[in-house]
Amino acid sequence: MAKLDVKNEFIKLIEERVQLNIDQHLDEDLIVLGLNSILFIQLVVAVEAHFGISFEDEDLVIDKFNTCIDIIQYIESRMRDH
Repeated sequence: MAKLDVKNEFIKLIEERVQLNIDQHLDEDLIVLGLNSILFIQLVVAVEAHFGISFEDEDLVIDKFNTCIDIIQYIESRMRDH
């Protein structure tokens, strides 16, 4: 999957699954945008299912992913590792 595809797919996923409108806010703090720990876990589960990746246990911390860009880069790196 190309970088642009990952970004676009992630935007759709986060807007549908956790009802956050982030298209124009990819570099803003996710907590400020309304992401909490429960929504974060829901997002992790959705990302894993959608992209066919697994988050490492040590990465299941909301503070590790400050922005959508952080999560998109993580998805891309995990996809390269598979």
